[in-house]
Amino acid sequence: MSCALLLSLILTQSPTAGAAGVATETEDAKLKGFDLSLTVFNSSGVYFREGSYQNSITFWFEPSYAFGRRFLKGTWFEHLSVNLRIPMEVRLGDASSEYGGTTYAPQQNDSSPVYNPDVASVRPGGPTANRFLLRDIFVQLAHTHLFTIPGLGIDVMSSIRFGLPTSTLSQTQGFITSIGPGLIFERRFFDRLSLGYMVRPTKFFFSRTHGGIRAFDSTSTDWRPTSTPVANADFMILNGVWAALDIAGGFGVSVNYFTFNTKPFANNGGCNPTGIYGVDLCADGAALGNIQGQWRNDHWFLASLDYHRSFWSLSLGLSTYRPMLNDGGKPSQPFFDSSGNNFTSIYLSFSASAEGLAGFAVGGNKQ
Repeated sequence: MSCALLLSLILTQSPTAGAAGVATETEDAKLKGFDLSLTVFNSSGVYFREGSYQNSITFWFEPSYAFGRRFLKGTWFEHLSVNLRIPMEVRLGDASSEYGGTTYAPQQNDSSPVYNPDVASVRPGGPTANRFLLRDIFVQLAHTHLFTIPGLGIDVMSSIRFGLPTSTLSQTQGFITSIGPGLIFERRFFDRLSLGYMVRPTKFFFSRTHGGIRAFDSTSTDWRPTSTPVANADFMILNGVWAALDIAGGFGVSVNYFTFNTKPFANNGGCNPTGIYGVDLCADGAALGNIQGQWRNDHWFLASLDYHRSFWSLSLGLSTYRPMLNDGGKPSQPFFDSSGNNFTSIYLSFSASAEGLAGFAVGGNKQ
């Protein structure tokens, strides 16, 4: 069964591998360890009022090489692989100027308390922005079976992932790279039910502590601030749990819940990092209880109906990504929200792999 496609940081081809960002394996490599996965998904907001509706199609191209199966078969290292994710996005409906991309949820934008390049999309470059967007590319080294915990039957997997600043927003914000080692634990019951947990601490590297501002007209001599008072992300801890159930005939259901706890850089750019007259973050921060540098906490809920057949799969699901606290400081429910915030979206996804197609073509993967 194919689980719902996960974040940013999270999906490849299966419930377990998807949550840790680990590519799946097949018993017989038809392409000598090489593979190319394609995922196409359409994400639509559920708030249809004029000026707020959002809709987009995203393509994930994921080449990979299972060098462990190719050269180290029969050893503990045979589960090693390296893979790349190249995400591209086409915006179909973008009535909101604060459109933040796909991956089933509105992402942090230029005015958010913390910029997180793991879920960043390219921002418009001006009034006539291109609707075709390139997002940040990720490279990762994965091990899809470290060991099984004796007596419990829990499989343990891992990966380490690096982010590359290929999106315009990341380059504007001064993003250099991110390093995120991940661990995933999964237990299957009756060959139908999978329960899992994952954790991925991530360290971000920036050339600046605060978000940058890109000029619409690079030839203009007018003064403009070079940065915003928004601090970039310094460190993040991602936790996630999920359940996936195979029903019958290739159908299944899955539920996922993730939390993102992000620590921004401290406000060490001085009391006026933007150079705007009258700005005094030191005095304002003290008056507001020194909120600068506080953690940002978000959560993400996904539920989907999935269908898997041979080398391809479909998922129809609901996704809600939002802060854990409402504007009033009270805890928010993670399941559904229909408002101009566009926290909730519905999605339809299709995924396939060259390895699976090759297996199907020679008759080794009919189910």
